[in-house]
Amino acid sequence: MILSNDGLKRALAEGALEISPSPLETQYTTSAVDLFLGDEFHVWDAEKLKFPGFKPELDLAQQSFAQTAKAFLIPLKKQDDGSVVFPPFREHPRHMLAITRERPPQPELPSCRSRRGP
Repeated sequence: MILSNDGLKRALAEGALEISPSPLETQYTTSAVDLFLGDEFHVWDAEKLKFPGFKPELDLAQQSFAQTAKAFLIPLKKQDDGSVVFPPFREHPRHMLAITRERPPQPELPSCRSRRGP
């Protein structure tokens, strides 16, 4: 399902979709919300989760995700240029978490505005 910007706003207001912190008006496009990721990426520590007979299952109603994340996440190593490379999922199936940082809206340059048209 693809939602329009108004549909996205309605889904957020009704609790069908959650984005925290709430997006600024300038982050909405026709059928998307632009999110800004920070530069900290964490993955589940596979060594802590790999042993015979263990199947991780989280019941979010009975535990604190912050505590679980602190116990089982490790930072993803950055490359020399500061980028982060994820191995193909089929080779290393793991979930990735990113710490987000909102940034204030950037002013548009007058020349950019005139090129986009009405």
